[in-house]
Amino acid sequence: MAEESPARYNIGAAARLSGVSREKIRIWERRYGAVSPGRDAGNHRLYSQDDVDRLALIRALVDRGHAVSKVATLSRSELEDRLARSSEPARPAVTPDRALVVSPQGESIIELLRHHGIASAELVEDVAAATTFLADRPVELLIVDLPTLRMADLPPLTRLYRQAAGAGVIVVFRFAPLTVVEQLRALGIQAVKAPLQPNDLQLPPPAAADHLPATAHDRRFTPEALRRAAALGDRMLCECPRHLVDLITDLNAFEDYSLECQVESAADAAVHREIYDIVSRARALVEDALAIVADEHKAP
Repeated sequence: MAEESPARYNIGAAARLSGVSREKIRIWERRYGAVSPGRDAGNHRLYSQDDVDRLALIRALVDRGHAVSKVATLSRSELEDRLARSSEPARPAVTPDRALVVSPQGESIIELLRHHGIASAELVEDVAAATTFLADRPVELLIVDLPTLRMADLPPLTRLYRQAAGAGVIVVFRFAPLTVVEQLRALGIQAVKAPLQPNDLQLPPPAAADHLPATAHDRRFTPEALRRAAALGDRMLCECPRHLVDLITDLNAFEDYSLECQVESAADAAVHREIYDIVSRARALVEDALAIVADEHKAP
């Protein structure tokens, strides 16, 4: 048996040698057990040449359409054999024709897009405007520019991603917790630290978003409409409107929470899809009940 090569590379060197980003190395290591690096006296990761080779092999297989969860724990010889037998070529990068940029100040991004051959690029200020835009104008690339990316941004970004089904989605950020970045990438959203680079515009053909809820019911009441509906109880001399509003508020919150839940496997994703769909349908039914109450007690 060959002697294992000693740990020698820090994570930056391992990333350069393997072609796998630091963030992805951490995800593959923690979530899938792809490698098990050693540690130096300061508790920093140290990767062996075997680790680097494994990462490069896994990356090559992922580029050819293999799920990282299926190949991460294979032995080196199994990885090499699967790569040799893989007849599917690496997925070619494509340049989209139509793009939408969501940013209060996205002129520089629009200029970058046009400079690199994406002439049909539109600019809107925020996610709400993007939702309206995408309702009747499909795009092939969606870029959302956020100075700070927070956990609270995940639900609206996920809904926007679902609405732009089939489009490549890039979120450009300046500051963000790693957990939020990982969540976006797990969904299939490309998270890029500003400034946006030309290479970021070369997108693989979009994969089916099986990890997203298949169905969703649009929310019928805005927060302000819910507040007005809760006040109906004063005229009706009963608490039904307020109780219905409380239920809808809780279900809205749980829907958002379910989108933020970290997904570790395909089985987890299937469970979360089912939970989200059931809760969404339940919330829509309670909204129907509130609408009946509101219609019966409209101000004259």
